[in-house]
Parts: sequence; C-alpha cells; structure tokens
Amino acid sequence: MRQKVLVVLYLVCITTMPSFGQKKAMARLTARLDSLEMEVSQLKSANVLWGKKYVSCGDSFTNRTWKLNDPSGDAVYDSLWNCAKTYPYWIARRNSMHLVNLGVSGSTMTNFNNDPEVSFCLKRYLEVPEDADYITLCFGINDSHKNVAVGTIDDTCDTTFCGAYNKVLTYLTQKCPFAKIGIIVTNGLDSNTYADATIAIARKWGIPYLNMVYGENVPIMHRVNRPGLSADVFNDKMKNYVVDMDRDRHPNLNAHKYESTFIENFLRSL
Repeated sequence: MRQKVLVVLYLVCITTMPSFGQKKAMARLTARLDSLEMEVSQLKSANVLWGKKYVSCGDSFTNRTWKLNDPSGDAVYDSLWNCAKTYPYWIARRNSMHLVNLGVSGSTMTNFNNDPEVSFCLKRYLEVPEDADYITLCFGINDSHKNVAVGTIDDTCDTTFCGAYNKVLTYLTQKCPFAKIGIIVTNGLDSNTYADATIAIARKWGIPYLNMVYGENVPIMHRVNRPGLSADVFNDKMKNYVVDMDRDRHPNLNAHKYESTFIENFLRSL
C-alpha cells in the first residue's frame, strides 16, 4: 500500500511541478506519509478491537434489519460486507474487525423440536471459530415466544433454557479459552423470567453481561419491560425504534446504529 501511494505522489510531482522543485516536494510528501503512518499505527495499537475477530450469536435482532419501501435493500444491507447493517456490522466496520455473524432469525438458545436450524445449541454453536477474539450471545426472545421451559441453573439437558446455555458455554469456554465472551440480556422478551435466567447463567459462569432489561446505566431500547419505566417513554421507544408499529416491531436501522455504540463499549470492557 505504501509503495502505491509513493508512486502516485511521484506521478503528481513530475506532472504538476517544475523539475527543480520535484525532489524537495517529494521529500516533504514522503515525510508527511511517514508521519501519517505512525499516527495510524498509534491509533490501531490504542484500539483493543482493531482487526479482531468478532463472532455475534443471536436471533433476528442480531441478524437482520428492515426498512419498509426499500425494494433494493441497499439501506439495510452492505453487499461488500455481505451482511445486514445490524449492531455487529456497525461495531465491526468502525473497528476494521473480521465479523462472523451467526445470528439467524427465529433462533432459540434452547433445543426446540430438535430443529438444528432454529436451535442454536444443536449445531450453530459448533460453528464458532476457535480463533475468535470476541463472542457475544444474545438469546431469549424466541425462547420466550415459544414459552420453553427455563429450567434450573444446573440443568445439563438442552431442552431447557438454562440447560442449553450450560451446554453451549461448556463448549465455548473449552474450545475458545482465550476468547472474550459477553452475554447480552436482550430486549424483546415476553417475560423477564428469561432475563433473570440469563443473568443467573452469566453469574454462574463468571461471564460479563450487558443488561438491556434492568441495567440502569444501559440506554433503554424498545420492547423492554424495565421496572419503573413510564408508559410514555415505552411508547416513544416503540415509535422511534421499530420498523413499523403496525407490521414489524423488529429494530430499525437507526435502532441498530444506536445500540451498537453501547454494545461496542461493552465489548471494550471485556
């Protein structure tokens, strides 16, 4: 890359300057390039996320976003990155990360009807790369929609929410012992029972969690039953953050941009 820049600078010099000024100009431009390269190197070294491999695991709140009346999909999909512009995308793009998005719409953490396409704990958790630097797990919405059994904190059977989480974390902590794993206590739950269970699992495993349900220092998103939250605020978040109040209550593009900032800070804290 540096060689290409120098060639361009040289061509600019010889085509726009008299011969007696070319060497001095080229020397100044080269010195400036050296200075810029050093500044970029310092910025990279100060950013713990720069160039790392980020694996985001979840459901439609992780995998997709929508914008009505956008037939091309350009507003919500980046063809160069080959992924939707959800919160993992914004985080990865800002930090030049290698993104592996294992979010799939409709996913549960739990083994639901032995369906490997839906149940993260059956197959997809095995797709987490061994060299992952950061892993986030964001589940519970569809588990709550399907009213799966929460189970107990020490369950090992994957047919309960806690048991499936234990199965996945046993595998990930052994396969990726140096990956920084974070659990997101997601919005969109039908019942805070699943939020409570997620927190209990995170504490059991000693894994940091971002509490989007109860966290007083976490910005409130839509579809959250946070104790003490006023009805007016709840309604405002629904109006501003969903794709469409009547047809689609998934997070819209701006909601993903917004939550990506505090989820990114969570990653930096791991």
